[in-house]
Amino acid sequence: MSMHLSEELAARLRGQGATPAELLSALRHIGECSDCARHADIEDVRESLSVAGVTHLDADTQLFPYVDEGLDRADLEIVQSHLEICPTCREEVADLQQMRRRQRGARTRRWILSAVAAAAGVAVVLLATVDLEQGDIPARRVTTAKPRSSDAPPPRPHRYPNSEWTRLVSEARRMGRLSYPSTSGALAPPAAVLRGKDSASRESLEPAGIVIDETRPRFSWPSRSGWTYVVLIFDGDIEVASSPSLRAGHWTPERDLPRGRTYTWQVEATRGDALDILPAASAPPAMFHVISEREHAEILEARETFPDDPLLHAVLYARSGMKREAEEAMARVKASRAEGSVSVPDRR
Repeated sequence: MSMHLSEELAARLRGQGATPAELLSALRHIGECSDCARHADIEDVRESLSVAGVTHLDADTQLFPYVDEGLDRADLEIVQSHLEICPTCREEVADLQQMRRRQRGARTRRWILSAVAAAAGVAVVLLATVDLEQGDIPARRVTTAKPRSSDAPPPRPHRYPNSEWTRLVSEARRMGRLSYPSTSGALAPPAAVLRGKDSASRESLEPAGIVIDETRPRFSWPSRSGWTYVVLIFDGDIEVASSPSLRAGHWTPERDLPRGRTYTWQVEATRGDALDILPAASAPPAMFHVISEREHAEILEARETFPDDPLLHAVLYARSGMKREAEEAMARVKASRAEGSVSVPDRR
């Protein structure tokens, strides 16, 4: 763009109606022309870049020159503007800067490119660490200190083959916490105020108030001497499974429960002519949800393909509402950091 920005283009920039090509061209011109920089607010342009979904920066023509401080003023403005709105490219730049610091004696661009190619098998890996006491996931960057030998296990990837996994992990690191479905609370409604004999019904029944992966969960309840039990499982108002008469306080169905459904269950306890229902009418219903086939398949794939990536496991568990499993995965993240198996410098 050799001439100044037109009024029409400036209006589209302010109204976030410009195309990605126009946005990048406008940024280049603004970097060279102070008059147009005052005329078209750079913050409007940056916001438009985000709305338009401009693609990530090119490694060879933008990221490497930026790290090597080899960009001219116009290109530098474009890269810096993009980095302000794109956490993915910021991570790429931080990785390259970390790698450059590790490359002792590097003097030429060719040497750096060769080092990157040699390290492609190990690259850099991203990992979030969690402070369980505070409930936070401070952003952390993990880099390998040295290229691994050929017999070492493959590293966790910078980006996953499933773009949704990459988005979930990046979002967890950016927000500093895991995100759970808003419907999770519906599985554990508040109890009514209990008085008298009903207070005994507050004893634990499992599973209740949780999301699970098992299609044949182990049901358990407090048992009492001389009582027999029958478990009834409902999908809405429809009874979908029941147990035979039991003496023990646990039972596992012989058939799978369909996935992607929310179930309510109860126990009929009898002794002679006495009948007791668990949970009591004044207590919350015992409810649980079995994750869908798709969610199950993705979690299984992630655990098999990336067995040493507990952060990925955690975000997939959290997406499905499996809080217990997500917390256990985050505990493994914390344990890995405490063991010092990887370098996790703080981001100040």
